[in-house]
Parts: sequence; structure tokens; C-alpha cells
Amino acid sequence: MKNYLLNLLLPMALFLTACSSDEKYDYSPRAKLMYEFVEDHLQPGISRERIVSLLGRPYNEGVRQFLPEGITVPDSIRKSAGHTNELREARENAINDFYRTHSQPDTVIEYMVGDGLLGATLLVIKLDDKGLARDFIISPE
Repeated sequence: MKNYLLNLLLPMALFLTACSSDEKYDYSPRAKLMYEFVEDHLQPGISRERIVSLLGRPYNEGVRQFLPEGITVPDSIRKSAGHTNELREARENAINDFYRTHSQPDTVIEYMVGDGLLGATLLVIKLDDKGLARDFIISPE
């Protein structure tokens, strides 16, 4: 009986300890690797040249508009109903106006992390005016 319980409980314990409940990795296993890579090797202040030597040529490079930290698109705009083309177009225009008013340009380099069911996952690295990394974002495209 003791062996039976051991044979039953050991695999169950291994299974439960192997499962991760870390929500930031749920959407992409490759994202988990990238989070760990960022934490271990990419720190604010690292140069663009060092990033490229570690990761290779970027998927995309340029200027993108981002909302400053703490500012999000209001629910009244984001979740407004839009069943007709006119309502959808009005919602898109409201979101675009909000971004034009509140966003700021950032120089970025982007790396494709993975391609999932809901789209690509990107590592976005924001650079300062000297080409040094100041922020790292892993997000759906």
C-alpha cells in the first residue's frame, strides 16, 4: 500500500511543482524565455550596439508613439459599442485622437519573440537620445 501511494503521489507532486502560475508568461512560452533573458542580460543603460550583438539584427527599428506610464485609453472610448461601420469608425477616430493628444514619440528597436494564435509577441526596447536602453516591453504586436 505504501508503494502504491508513493507511485501515485510522486508523479502528482512533480506535476504540480513543474506547473507555473506566473501570469505574465501565460500567452507565450517563448515570452517566458525572453523575460528571463531581459532580466539576466538586458539592463537599462545597455547600448544599442551591445543589444544587437546579443540578439542580432532587429525585426523593426524606428520611432513609435507610446502613452506615458499611468495614462491609458479611457474605457468610455475603448469599450464603446460599435455595431455599424459609422460607430466603429467614430470609436477608432476617438482612440486615434486620444493617442495624438497624449502619446509621446520613442525611438525603439523591436525583436520578434514568437508568433501565437492572437498575433506576434514582440520585445520592444525603448532607447534614449544617446542610443542607450531605458525600457523593455514584451507585448503582443
